[in-house]
Amino acid sequence: MKTLLIISDSGMSVRKDQTVAFGPVVKEVEAFLQLFDHITWIGSKQDFKGSFEMIPKERLTVQMLDRPSGSGWRYKIKILFQYPRLKRLLLKEIEKHQYIHVRAPSHPAYLAMRICRKFPTKQFWFKYAGSWVDPAPKFYDFQRRLLKSLPLNCKVTVNGEWPKQSANILSFENPCLSEVHREEGNKVLSLKSVANPPKMDYCFVGGLNENKGIEQIVRVWSQIHDKRIGTLHIVGEGPLKKVLLEMARTMENKISFHGLMPKEKVHQIYSQCHFIILPSKTEGFPKVIGEAMNYSCVPLVSNVSCLGQYIQNGVNGFLLKDRSVESIARAIHESLLLKSDIIHRYNHYNYNLAEKFTYTYYIQRIRKKIFNL
Repeated sequence: MKTLLIISDSGMSVRKDQTVAFGPVVKEVEAFLQLFDHITWIGSKQDFKGSFEMIPKERLTVQMLDRPSGSGWRYKIKILFQYPRLKRLLLKEIEKHQYIHVRAPSHPAYLAMRICRKFPTKQFWFKYAGSWVDPAPKFYDFQRRLLKSLPLNCKVTVNGEWPKQSANILSFENPCLSEVHREEGNKVLSLKSVANPPKMDYCFVGGLNENKGIEQIVRVWSQIHDKRIGTLHIVGEGPLKKVLLEMARTMENKISFHGLMPKEKVHQIYSQCHFIILPSKTEGFPKVIGEAMNYSCVPLVSNVSCLGQYIQNGVNGFLLKDRSVESIARAIHESLLLKSDIIHRYNHYNYNLAEKFTYTYYIQRIRKKIFNL
């Protein structure tokens, strides 16, 4: 029987006698059940807001670790006091499993990086979220350096393809699309290919915070005077929402705030919009870009991490020079000047590229490139 151990600090909680966790991670873990007879998933007990899904009970066992409360140095000290018990748990579970998947960066991942050298015959897969090359907090950067030094029985997957990497460090796309989503996207592609709308709608999907650049987008929106500009759809919540609502109150151009939405509703936003804007300060590869491309939504993104390896000016989207209001405004003006046949060409290119973000492609690569299954 093939069993998988997942080591993470993924947030989990119990709601109405059902264990739930962050929706996209649950979908990914469910896909692993195609490869393994049973999964043990170590996560972190915490209350959280946002998209969540029920964790399947069949063939999957959950172990929730207590997460200390607080912040700053007190929080860090509490975490360190948990290390001995956490290390004992990880050693016990790793001994019972041949296949181990570790989600980094996190405190459990750091301990797993230390422990894995004791088990040279087991197959480890460390998945590093976020940018592999951009500046990062000290603890994250330390974990990146540790990952680069791991033995060959430890595969490491990262966002993007980078020079001079060892053989066990692989570029890997994050999954976000099912075969049903691909069929839906193909229908949207066909409809948009014959459409020539009088106005262009744009969307932003993500946290309403400084890192995502949403405030710059809204400032640009107040400055655009073009008869082809349509509605800016903002999907998400965050600390800047009150400020953004006040900014948008007196604007001539229309902004629609949707808050948090189920994935299917977000796909409807992509389907009706023509462009997605994401001027992030830091990213790995945001799943929203892969989803948007599947639904024929042309990306306007900042040139961080590996985004420039997927989005190219004049090929399938717009790569922002920087995150300034001026750069975002310039890209939006250029997007409004695109002829319909160029937009359709971008959409066809992006739809084909989005195949890399399917669960089918992801599982095939895990089977062939990660674990010897």
